[in-house]
Amino acid sequence: MSKKNLHYNEAEQLFVVEGYSLEMISSQTGVSTRTLQEWKAEGTWEAKRTELRRITNNTGEQATSIAAKILKRILDKIDNDEELIPTEILFVKEFLPSRNKIKTPEEAAADKQPVSKSTGVSENTLAKFRKFMGLKS
Repeated sequence: MSKKNLHYNEAEQLFVVEGYSLEMISSQTGVSTRTLQEWKAEGTWEAKRTELRRITNNTGEQATSIAAKILKRILDKIDNDEELIPTEILFVKEFLPSRNKIKTPEEAAADKQPVSKSTGVSENTLAKFRKFMGLKS
């Protein structure tokens, strides 16, 4: 079996998805850097890597935007002493603990706290939810 048949898919995966350098891939697979450069050009690995990163970034930004909108709606309900529906409670209990610094842009401007690029929520906002839900800080 040829070296290409043995290692091409693995090398492409390591480069495109895992973000490895050609030198790292060479070290891991035993394929020369020169051969990897040829495969990279032939398989348009750089374009695939760029596209994957673009898609991943857009997905993360969209998720953060959606979470911020849900969070704002929940905060408005809490501020108005309205009852949360079960899915909103689930959002607070399950999603927020995994994203412990979510902050809307409006909140960031209001209290001058830094906004987390990955989540978008502040500690003040999270503290409101923790208090409301009876969760530990």
